Amino acid sequence: MIPHQIGVIAIGRNEGKRLIDCLTSVRSATADIVYVDSGSTDGSVAAAEAIGACVVKLDLTRPFTAARARNEGFEALKALRPSVRFIQFIDGDCTLAQPWIERALALCKCERTSQSYAGVEGSAILLHQSTTGCSTMSGTRPLEKPRLAVVMHWFG
Repeated sequence: MIPHQIGVIAIGRNEGKRLIDCLTSVRSATADIVYVDSGSTDGSVAAAEAIGACVVKLDLTRPFTAARARNEGFEALKALRPSVRFIQFIDGDCTLAQPWIERALALCKCERTSQSYAGVEGSAILLHQSTTGCSTMSGTRPLEKPRLAVVMHWFG
């Protein structure tokens, strides 16, 4: 694994212990973690900072959306660590299973196009390569609570 080239963007609001579990689960992959907070009042920001995440607080005057949070997290991560080539997106109420990063990284490194990604939908893992389309792999669930919440994307 190449930790200095992997970054994680977690998003959430008032996730509490779930956020701590989430950030702890990605910590083994990289120290480059950005948490984007959508107006938490429960101490989520302090918890993320204590774990070592860079925290982005969304502007309260604009509507919150998951897309906005992910985009602002992406900009913050690129400013923090320009060498990052793989981004792991995750919702703050999810935890990452350990083999997921290695498997997603292997897939994305294999293809290395702007269309290379690995993701989760329901209980299936989607493996996408731009030249071969989308295939599914079962047997390993990267999330405790599966849904389209985890995506690793390569960019360069």
